[in-house]
Amino acid sequence: MNILPQDIANELKQTGHSKARSYDQVSVMFTDFKEFTRHSEMLKPEELVAEIDFCFRKFDQIITKHKLEKIKTIGDAYLCVEGIPKIADGSVDNVILAALDIMDFMLELKEARLKENRSFF
Repeated sequence: MNILPQDIANELKQTGHSKARSYDQVSVMFTDFKEFTRHSEMLKPEELVAEIDFCFRKFDQIITKHKLEKIKTIGDAYLCVEGIPKIADGSVDNVILAALDIMDFMLELKEARLKENRSFF
């Protein structure tokens, strides 16, 4: 239930497999922190994990607000979609609005980290 959409997880529980699905319109958003490696070298491992966790929790809030589905995170990458598992309304507006909110959040975080004389993504 933590890594699959609820309907697919339920189908797997009930039948032991999931049938292939086709979606006519899906929008994908992929994020990656600019200069992640350089900034990560300045942080202790605990600080790095905490900072990524802080950012990704905010991303989760933002994509939930815009009705997107988180697919996964890998390192500093975050992947989400609109149109899976629920068919999208035919627009990419929610993905664009979420992307703009994420950009605003990251700019605000940058300003806060600069005031604190801390590294930022």
